[in-house]
Amino acid sequence: MAFERIHLVFVGLAICFLSGSVFGHENELKKIDSCSCSTDTGIIDLKKLAGTEGRPRFFLNSSNNAKLSFSWNPCDPYSLNGSACKNVAACLKQKAGNTSEYYSVAIQDTAEFYHKEDGENYLEYTGTAFNRTSVFSVLLKCETKEEGRVESVTANITENFYETVLYSKYACPSSPSSPSSPSGLSDLGTVALISGVFILGAVIVAFFVFVVVLRSKLPDGVPKPSMCTSMKVALGMILAKCCPCLKSPDYEKVP
Repeated sequence: MAFERIHLVFVGLAICFLSGSVFGHENELKKIDSCSCSTDTGIIDLKKLAGTEGRPRFFLNSSNNAKLSFSWNPCDPYSLNGSACKNVAACLKQKAGNTSEYYSVAIQDTAEFYHKEDGENYLEYTGTAFNRTSVFSVLLKCETKEEGRVESVTANITENFYETVLYSKYACPSSPSSPSSPSGLSDLGTVALISGVFILGAVIVAFFVFVVVLRSKLPDGVPKPSMCTSMKVALGMILAKCCPCLKSPDYEKVP
């Protein structure tokens, strides 16, 4: 029975591997450009949130530092005249007495999309602030009734990390449509693929369970055939049952 237990463990690991491969693949985000990415369920595209005429779309305060404020523009780089912010995705403004200092906290070309362990999608940039590398992170929240609403920025100057949240219908994956390809075709293909993998896995598991049961029914003291031979006999019995025309006299001898 030890062999059967080891075999069942192997089957269980195989199922975990198959399901992990399928669901892990769903979480993958592939960058298309600085404001769009592809997922297994569609495209996230923030182009309609971009500011016009070289101006940023969003102006944000800091939720935990009154001296800091930010501007951010998805997709298109912008520049603020008279400041160090040139061709940026986000600019940090720090009040210093009666003057202000500006930092290129996020460069547009550094945009990357991530699906992190918390299950959320993020758009992140790097830049330079306070003479160090900075990170500007945007949590993408799918809200079908929101055009584009952005929270105040949580600033961590020690880590040079700045985070905000975008609530928008454009943060929701949508299927690209084309005359030759219905919008739901890709989704149906994904569902069919996942269903096919699970059906195949279920058939394989059922077959191995049948083999194990078949071997367990052999009388005590009778030497058990190899696993390979048992699998061949089991397959032959199944074929003979489903297709009598394929029945072989050899299978009638199997207890």
